[in-house]
Amino acid sequence: MSDMNNYLAVHATSYIPLVNKDGISYIPSTAMAQDYGHTRSTVHITLNHVVNGHGFSDWSEMPYIIMAPLNDVIKENGNPAEISAVDTYFSVDPDKGLILPKNYHIIIPDNNIPSGKLYEIRNNTTVYKQENFTPQEEQQLVGQMTKINASIYQKYKTGSLEDFEVESELAQIGETGKKLYETAKDKKAFLRGMLENKCNAMLASEARDMAVKATAEKMGFKIIKNVYDLSDTLQAVAKTAISNNIPGNQSNKGHSNSIYSVLENATYNINAILYGNDFFKTKGMLNYTDNLETLGKELTSNNLPYKNIFTQSLINKAPLNLYNIFTETFNKEKERFAYYDKKYKDYKTIADWDSKADETIRRYCDKQQRQFEQWRQKISTLPEYKNFIDLLTAAQTQKLYINSHEY
Repeated sequence: MSDMNNYLAVHATSYIPLVNKDGISYIPSTAMAQDYGHTRSTVHITLNHVVNGHGFSDWSEMPYIIMAPLNDVIKENGNPAEISAVDTYFSVDPDKGLILPKNYHIIIPDNNIPSGKLYEIRNNTTVYKQENFTPQEEQQLVGQMTKINASIYQKYKTGSLEDFEVESELAQIGETGKKLYETAKDKKAFLRGMLENKCNAMLASEARDMAVKATAEKMGFKIIKNVYDLSDTLQAVAKTAISNNIPGNQSNKGHSNSIYSVLENATYNINAILYGNDFFKTKGMLNYTDNLETLGKELTSNNLPYKNIFTQSLINKAPLNLYNIFTETFNKEKERFAYYDKKYKDYKTIADWDSKADETIRRYCDKQQRQFEQWRQKISTLPEYKNFIDLLTAAQTQKLYINSHEY
């Protein structure tokens, strides 16, 4: 891994690549895929392995794996924003996405493969079996699992879960499922049936990874197993990237500790106000179209980030300028990042730093502002609208009074 010619870009996803009007295949950014309901302008890949689950996400059941030589991906898209063995990411043009080279390969589920095979390589497509495994195939796939996963699989298969594990699984099926479990004569059998899909998904994930390994080898690349345990590999990738004038990172903290992530967190807080969020215990402003009294109480009692920007816009009948949130966040946080990388001091605007991310943010802001204005127009016709604005105004006045008397 000290030679970039040996790097294989691997992208796990729920979707096959899109094809533009010119017949070019590409992977959209999260913002593109969500029609700018988010500002993530990046597409993420791993090097020479399928991404492992981390944080709140798990890619073990992603059905599609897209692979291509990293150097060829770079030729089509330019350098990535950062290279790491476990999280290499590109900031992509919001009109083009991450362009795939013509020699990219895709792994897809397809049960129509010859009997006795778990996968089959067909030109630039590899198909793998996803269900209806024979006892022999099950034994083979369990043998490919890590000790931890094999143990989990056996627990699922036999229904031999600890009490806290049973509670965790029942919590996912709702009250009706819980009642069925409580009244079941054979609780282990109930659990086995309930967990059958999870067992099959674990087998399918192993079949997928076997297909990935075989395909990578045919492409001339080596798949790395347990990359998180290989600190030498992480360091080698980071050093090689830096020697090629690409930012490199030897951990998996590159994106989460970046300006990209900071701006995405701003999006998270804006969406909590507009669309609701369980953590903040909000229903979301745009979901209130006939109960302004409840919304008024929520806005005046909940200490949401950026709440004042929205309330001021309503009180003053002024346009909502969400882009200012991102510019202020960028200007504040770039000072912190300049401590580690001096070039941040030279960035005057978000566009100076990354014009692709800037355009993505602008499209996000335009969309949310249009929806906010449409919502405001709709609620302004309600008889309780004046009382709603009066409540916001009184709360704002009270806050200003309190602040003016602080010592």
